[in-house]
Amino acid sequence: MTCRLPRTDGSATMPDSGAGAAAHGLIVYVPGLNESVDACRPLLDQLRTAPELSGYAELVFRRHISTLSRGALAERAHELAVAINAYWLSVGRPERITLMGHSIGGLLVRYAYLDAAGGFGATPDEWTARVERIVLFAAPNRGYSPQRLPWYQRWLLSTALALPALTRGFAGTDAVVGAPFITNLRIEWIRQFHAMANPPLVVQVLGTEDSAVSRADSQDVETMPNSAAVEIPYADHDSIIEPTAPDEDASGEQFQLIASAVYGTPSPPPEATPVAGAQSGVTDVVFVLHGIRADAYGWVQSLNGILAGRPGFIIDHPSYGYLPAFNFALPFGHDRQLRLFGDWYTQMLSTYPAAAFQFVGHSNGTYILGRSLTQVPTMRFDRVYLAGSVLPRTYDWANHPKQVSTLVNSCGGSDIPVGILCSALRGLGRRDLGVAGFSGFDDPPPGDQFVTLRGGHGAGLANDRLPAVAEYVATGATPVRTPPAWTTAPAKFLFALLSRAMPVLAIFFAVAVVSGLIIAGLSSTFALLLSLAGLAAVALVLRIL
Repeated sequence: MTCRLPRTDGSATMPDSGAGAAAHGLIVYVPGLNESVDACRPLLDQLRTAPELSGYAELVFRRHISTLSRGALAERAHELAVAINAYWLSVGRPERITLMGHSIGGLLVRYAYLDAAGGFGATPDEWTARVERIVLFAAPNRGYSPQRLPWYQRWLLSTALALPALTRGFAGTDAVVGAPFITNLRIEWIRQFHAMANPPLVVQVLGTEDSAVSRADSQDVETMPNSAAVEIPYADHDSIIEPTAPDEDASGEQFQLIASAVYGTPSPPPEATPVAGAQSGVTDVVFVLHGIRADAYGWVQSLNGILAGRPGFIIDHPSYGYLPAFNFALPFGHDRQLRLFGDWYTQMLSTYPAAAFQFVGHSNGTYILGRSLTQVPTMRFDRVYLAGSVLPRTYDWANHPKQVSTLVNSCGGSDIPVGILCSALRGLGRRDLGVAGFSGFDDPPPGDQFVTLRGGHGAGLANDRLPAVAEYVATGATPVRTPPAWTTAPAKFLFALLSRAMPVLAIFFAVAVVSGLIIAGLSSTFALLLSLAGLAAVALVLRIL
């Protein structure tokens, strides 16, 4: 990192730790992905000639991020906030600060500002009160979509996302659409900026030839009243920070547009639907999320029909597609769904920032909620209704006191997928799965648990229960508990006993299968094929469940 302080001749460089007269203002620049830290030099040199920036110092964040860089982006953003604070305390306290970031650098700038302004539970730094403008050059505010990247970056990123156990920890995966870093950033940005009395001006600068970022990616930025947009003709994702476009810009139009973003008066973005939506009287957004081997039909459509008539309610029932039990059992089979849900949530929050959020989920939908609350501490719901939950009984709700206000957890007394399958998977090491949809949570939030519902995996969302579910979601009225008149108590007792034994039985079965395959391979080819056929039969049963 280097600080550039202007002398009378407008040139000279000094290190961060050097002392000197306080600058009138400060420009902070953060490079983009795979961008050389010196690529911004032509732009900054030309900006220094502007009378409007006379007396401004420059600080370039020199923590280069490449496609293969490791480390969390949140940590890099915190380093940026610390670097700006160090300048503020040691070199001087500039009256005005402009934060600029290109591409992924724009994400770091946004996160660092929130972090230093008291977001994410941090202690506020004084320098944030002097930030007048945040300029985002082609920032992927919604996150990077692999489909829009160049083929080699798309291949690397897709491989990393497909093999999270091997590639988790790379900085690039943090910036994907719906990733926890992106989701936390967007949610906190919306809430903080709506709460600020006088937030800084945020300018999104986009090139007309940029294939990686579009206007639609900045919905959470452009819904703010203090936002502006600058569109640069012929510029792509990389050339947008060049003071002069290489071909069609003989008149210097590109720099004039950049100058309007950095110190001029840029135009506000065209009024978008989200701005109108935020003022349309919507009071509640209800997420309805289905389970595996299902879609957004059946009980989802029925519940939607019951809630749709309530004034002020918006029901969002997105679908992540069909998911067989075999895929559900894989430890790395859920990351895509979690990213989808994170993106759905933030898109709805940017559209209706003043609304309360509710949740109804079944089976795998409950898992998506539980993991999302853990990974995205800024995500909040007022009322949550779970049916056939596959979360552990010991899920730590105490760590999410501000994220869920009340919860109703309905449990089926003969829920085979939860009581048997999830119990077995937990015994095989899937500690993120459990039998809360059969036995209940050990320490749930305020609410109620129906642990004696008669029925199986879908008991909590049977047609005769949906009106009560809708009433709870709409008003918070806990559904009336109707204990079933069990006539098969021995069967229920045996089912519960089998559920408790499944973790041990699953381990025994796994060891027996591996041992059998080894013995079969050593004895005869026929025995080996017979064992493999048995495994195929088990896999078929898992897909049917």
